[in-house]
Amino acid sequence: MLKKPRSALLAILLACGLATCAARADISYKYTADQSSYSLVGGTASAKIYLSEILTAPSSSLITSDGGLDGAAFSISVESGSGVKISGINFNPAFDAGSPINHSTFSNTSASLSESTNFGSPGVGLDGSGLGAFLGTLTFADSGGGTVKFDVARLNNLGGNTITRAGNDLDFNSTNPAYTGASLGTFTVTSAVPEPSCLGFLLAASGLMLRRRCRASNI
Repeated sequence: MLKKPRSALLAILLACGLATCAARADISYKYTADQSSYSLVGGTASAKIYLSEILTAPSSSLITSDGGLDGAAFSISVESGSGVKISGINFNPAFDAGSPINHSTFSNTSASLSESTNFGSPGVGLDGSGLGAFLGTLTFADSGGGTVKFDVARLNNLGGNTITRAGNDLDFNSTNPAYTGASLGTFTVTSAVPEPSCLGFLLAASGLMLRRRCRASNI
């Protein structure tokens, strides 16, 4: 039996490898917010949370081909900082299963949300913003002033949370179909602390107004 030259075998292996790379769909997912940073001064701010679908040609949207998301979930936690607190969390109304299937919770420093579509309702697809599939909204309020870095990630390691209509769990890696499961995203929220000079001016102005009122009452 004739043996192929080693150089020929190597050429065949390289050709096969290149063909595989060219045909492989490159899809990955990431939990993210609609902005990388937010600011509030004595009020509130809100952040929209998305599941971002990152495609490399020639891949196409798995969320779209699977008929959208059947359910979704995420968690929020503080990575660093202080001076801003979580004040609320809201569902994407398109996940219309309602309570108790849809449920959420939040504290000053953490939040979580789990939601699903109702029987007969369409799956939740990419919203056309270019950011991905919209999952929900967080609100923030001042808590002393400062900057807080928040992490947005999958709800837990149990699976079955962020899942397509075709049953693909987008929180975890898959080989068939091929994609990389959702990674963690971050964003910051800042509440400005008034400058000392501003505070002094406000206190002085308040004192002046109080003295004027006292004089007026004594006339």
